[in-house]
Amino acid sequence: MKKSTRALFLLCFILPAGFSFAQSEEAWAQEQEPLETQITGGRWANRLRLESSVTTARDALLREDPAYLQTPSQLYALDYRVITKDKLKVGASMEKWRSKQGFDLRRYETFVTAPIWGGWSSRMKYSRQEQDGNPARNYAYLSAFGMLNNSVYSSSEYQYMNVSNSKDTHQLYQYLSWSAHPRVRVGTSGYIQYDGVQWDIWNVSGLATLEPVLDWTTIRGDVRTGGGDQISDYAEVRCMVYQRLWDNLVLRPDVRYYRDEDDQDSIAYGVKLIAYLSPALDVQCGYRYYSQSEGSDFNTMTLGLGLLF
Repeated sequence: MKKSTRALFLLCFILPAGFSFAQSEEAWAQEQEPLETQITGGRWANRLRLESSVTTARDALLREDPAYLQTPSQLYALDYRVITKDKLKVGASMEKWRSKQGFDLRRYETFVTAPIWGGWSSRMKYSRQEQDGNPARNYAYLSAFGMLNNSVYSSSEYQYMNVSNSKDTHQLYQYLSWSAHPRVRVGTSGYIQYDGVQWDIWNVSGLATLEPVLDWTTIRGDVRTGGGDQISDYAEVRCMVYQRLWDNLVLRPDVRYYRDEDDQDSIAYGVKLIAYLSPALDVQCGYRYYSQSEGSDFNTMTLGLGLLF
């Protein structure tokens, strides 16, 4: 697989997940009591989430370009976690990707988050990725996160990856954010990866969040760039709006633009509708259109269900 395609998959699947986790960590660090136990009213709560996505593309593209053998046509995800009032969190998740070409990928994760000192928490996670015809990938993560003061949040993470018949890799990640105003937050993040010979594959990003209408409208934008010997140098711009339509209905449109040194660029438009049927039950449905300069395009439909008990 060529460099630009590797970078594409990295951006589409790994980086957004890391950014989302940093955001959830930040909210977790600022809460006096987890939101989940506030809703259930008990000492502990269970959160269960189910999600399914279907991606469609031109059959000719899937047959002719081997780079798209790894484009999932179906994704099933299950996530379960237990949260206590004392900020102890234990969870496990499973994802399964399948494509029309018979491609099959499975990912399993388990983690524990526990308070350590002064409002700070630590997180340990193990992840395993299995792909038909390829050696399994094993990941171990260790992170610490918390508020440095009333307005500055920090998250530091170390990642170890092991693949059979390949060099082990090590990755260091850092995320910082600052509340410049009660409705304005800015931040930066970055990581670097070591492959046993040299520090390579890097990424830096800057982000800003603005809340023009308190509890109703939030705008988030981020710009990132990265590269290395194993992937193409790239740049990405992303913008998302969180718009509450009614007390129990949220619309979340977003747009993302990507370009790399191989003159490959892509743009994606997405929208997600989240309906809170009750404080403990939500339903999500989404659509994303992706178009690349080489002529490929994808449509992804997503449906999810969240339950708290």
